[in-house]
Amino acid sequence: MKTRIIKVGAHGDILIPGEITRAVKLKPEDNIVVREDYDYLVIEKPKKMFGEKIEKLLKKGLKDVEWNDIEKEREDRKW
Repeated sequence: MKTRIIKVGAHGDILIPGEITRAVKLKPEDNIVVREDYDYLVIEKPKKMFGEKIEKLLKKGLKDVEWNDIEKEREDRKW
């Protein structure tokens, strides 16, 4: 894990260093999740949304999908 100290801009902007954006494969126009957690600022690249994964399963068909697969996808969600 890379840790860097960066300055907050005059308007509250932050710039994520290119080295980190490349490491997490963050591209321009991607969404990120920003939250406050016990006085910490947490920035996360969102996991693929549960609904999108289920939609993909439904489009492909559920022939090889078991209920445990669906439950695991639900457990992986953080929010």
